Amino acid sequence: MSCAGSQRIVVLIWHTLALGHGLCKPWRCDAEIGHLPKQEMREELDMRNIKPLLATVFLITAPAVALSASEDDVNAAYQSWNAAFNSGDAGKVGATYTDDAVFLPPTHDVIEGPEKIQEFFNGLFEAGVTEHNLEVIRVMDSGDQIIAAARWSAKGGDGADIGGIATHVFQKQEDGSLKLMLHTFN
Repeated sequence: MSCAGSQRIVVLIWHTLALGHGLCKPWRCDAEIGHLPKQEMREELDMRNIKPLLATVFLITAPAVALSASEDDVNAAYQSWNAAFNSGDAGKVGATYTDDAVFLPPTHDVIEGPEKIQEFFNGLFEAGVTEHNLEVIRVMDSGDQIIAAARWSAKGGDGADIGGIATHVFQKQEDGSLKLMLHTFN
């Protein structure tokens, strides 16, 4: 099959973008030879005008790379949060929140600050809730903050499976880690 293969696809995408920017002339795939005319394409490109093409490629691919990194950061934060919860130590859970964090549990209370949040989780631990897990649904990066939606699950004090949906707003820390500044769940 002519014009197939990952290298040829990359060259085709490159040429399509270059063509769209007026940096080269249209060409056709040579079915008899089975390859793209790479040398002709290189000769047609005006290297002085390559910057707009590179900027376009960057603008197209950068959000996907950033989103992937953000999702990795959220998954790491979720692993840390789950480990803190599953240790049964409310102090460790409270340490995953910013000093001005707001926690909105299904009780309709508005709980502010790590110490008050810690008190809430002490109540859950006393009730026997264990085996907490968070699974990413969606991540949105907005600069210094990352917004995430997740499915949560745990074991109730009676051993029954419990779970729901959670929304988190994380604040990026200087060390690259994330801390929760807003947390709500059902």
